[in-house]
Amino acid sequence: MPSIPKPHYFYRSSGQGGLEFVRPVLGSFTYVTADHAQVFPRHQHLNYQLIFAQRGRYRCVLNDTTLELKPRDLLIVKQGDWHEDIFASRLRYLTVNFDLAGNERSGIGDILFNADVKPEQQVLRGPNRAIWQLLARMEAESKRDDHVVAHVENALLLQLFWWLVRSLPREHLSPIFLQQSAAQAFSERLRRLFERHLAENLSAAAIAAELGVSVRTLTKRCREVAARP
Repeated sequence: MPSIPKPHYFYRSSGQGGLEFVRPVLGSFTYVTADHAQVFPRHQHLNYQLIFAQRGRYRCVLNDTTLELKPRDLLIVKQGDWHEDIFASRLRYLTVNFDLAGNERSGIGDILFNADVKPEQQVLRGPNRAIWQLLARMEAESKRDDHVVAHVENALLLQLFWWLVRSLPREHLSPIFLQQSAAQAFSERLRRLFERHLAENLSAAAIAAELGVSVRTLTKRCREVAARP
């Protein structure tokens, strides 16, 4: 049996930092090329993997369902998925492996998708131009050799991740993820509000009005943010 095509690693991180709960942290950014048909055996993913088909037709078996990606399609392999790659000749695709910081302590595995999501629902088809433009910037940046590459790569991954989330139907996302990302967004809005009014002594009513919520909702959300680990 021919050997498995060897991936070329653009960048690999050395570990995670203490970031927010819903934040992707880059593990590796690679491209894989194949010049003959072969199979990468079934394996279980310990992190998330994005697969971007560039040339040829990429096929795989994801959780016992056969999928095929045409050029410009992309697949989100989630943590815990069982995955088998089926390589065809003249195939090229890019992969981005990442973790969600803080999720390793949750003990619940994947937090991105609903538990009943189907493998086909983990595929985004069509041009998705904004996503591919970010991917092209990641590829270009990763060929640089300086002390800020890792930081820029993770910043681009953060944009890429949220563009993916925006492109996924809301009903495919898990309630835990939606709750955590909403809490994070509210915390950021609150922080920016305080920064704009550092010299003022804002009342709870004024803060609630600027955020477009009731005082009761403001109090509840602040308690939720304060309770986050």
